[in-house]
Amino acid sequence: MAVRRALYNDWTEDEIRYLKENWPAMGYHTAEKLKDTHTLPAVRQKAKELKLKRAAGKNRWSEAEKTYLKKYYRKLGLLKVTEHLGRSQATVYAQAVHLGLTEKRSSEKDTTKKKT
Repeated sequence: MAVRRALYNDWTEDEIRYLKENWPAMGYHTAEKLKDTHTLPAVRQKAKELKLKRAAGKNRWSEAEKTYLKKYYRKLGLLKVTEHLGRSQATVYAQAVHLGLTEKRSSEKDTTKKKT
């Protein structure tokens, strides 16, 4: 029998307590423990309803996140990596550019010609 994913309003007191205790430090990574019963959007929605905020400075990329991005960005693509990391597409893409994981767009390519 498959585990049913609960709707965002089917939260136990223990799950709410876990979310409140861990959201400020872990943000979207909090959803990892709750993934069997709640989708990532449901976890985000519940955190929003509870008016939970990330602790200051917690939006920085951890080394584990950077390693994951380097390993899987080209293999899985932007959408899959975005889902896994729980970050916006814009943020993931910006970090991929920063790490040199993306191809330059034709408008960004060096157009200088070599002199012979």
